[in-house]
Amino acid sequence: MEKQQFIEKIKFIDREIIDLTHEGALYKYDFFRDLSSNPETYYDECITSLADPELTDQQKVIISLGIQKLPESSYHKLIKSALELLEEGKISNTVFKRLVFPGYSWNTSIQENYGSSKVKTIINTIIESPHVEESLKKYFSDYVLTGKAKDQLNRAY
Repeated sequence: MEKQQFIEKIKFIDREIIDLTHEGALYKYDFFRDLSSNPETYYDECITSLADPELTDQQKVIISLGIQKLPESSYHKLIKSALELLEEGKISNTVFKRLVFPGYSWNTSIQENYGSSKVKTIINTIIESPHVEESLKKYFSDYVLTGKAKDQLNRAY
């Protein structure tokens, strides 16, 4: 799919949904269901669209939520790409946070796999970045790396 066609579909969803008060409503849109079911198919379009300065934060959050079902190795690649986009000023901390921690109903890969060496490396890279907001760094260091986030997840579900 061409990038512009992808962007138009995201903008359509954004116009229709108005706000993301109830994020689960995204699934009523055929394209969002397709994106969510086939995130690897749309990976390149997602990354280039996230970098597009014409898209709003909400539109980028829609993309972020749609790509959450990537396999773990691709999800790690997504987080690294998101950090690069944040450091280049192409996405905000709000969008970055939704990519990395979209919420328990969307993806808990980082919390669940906090002990793996790959995840620890990713987390430490994020913590060391001067572009990541302090509250997110604190969440990573105080809750994710300590296993508290996984414990909370286990109690919640």
